[in-house]
Amino acid sequence: MACQSLTPCNNPSMRTVPFILALIMLGGCVSHSERIASSTNEIRQLASSSHDRFAAIGNESVKDSPDMPTIANQSEQGMNEQKRILTLTDRIYISLTGVEDETPAWFGVVVWICVALSVIGAAFLVWHLGLGRFISRWLALITPAERGKAQMAACLLDSDDERVKSRVMQMRRDDPVFDRAFRQVAPLGRRGKKEKKK
Repeated sequence: MACQSLTPCNNPSMRTVPFILALIMLGGCVSHSERIASSTNEIRQLASSSHDRFAAIGNESVKDSPDMPTIANQSEQGMNEQKRILTLTDRIYISLTGVEDETPAWFGVVVWICVALSVIGAAFLVWHLGLGRFISRWLALITPAERGKAQMAACLLDSDDERVKSRVMQMRRDDPVFDRAFRQVAPLGRRGKKEKKK
């Protein structure tokens, strides 16, 4: 008999311990968003109940002989509901600290597509409006077209025609980018002419 009284199964307080532990573990498994959702639903129900209680108090108070115990009971119940609402709001506030904003997986792809379309659109505008030539001149960039013109002009300088030489010199004075390209390719043009003479 003494052994039977010591077994955990026969002790009523010991039977509740696994149940309480299971409840604690299940409570710990609830996510922050689920906790916020359940608190919000409970707040909605409490607010609706409080609204009905305040309406009952208001209806009772305008009577010629109001039922004071009903008013007191409804008032006390309403205050309890408001306390519970404040507790749930604090719980939501605490749970919000554990919630993180998540961007969907497709959002990064959409951002890169938008960036690519923006770059393509900007390049098209630069080309279509003729800003590319303006920017290359402003940055003094030597484009392949400028290099080709400079190579052709360098080859023409070896000719005996003075009009061609003066025209090349005029182009060099008018266009600093062309002048830079010409200075880079002029030795190549003259070397090519000497090889032709051989």
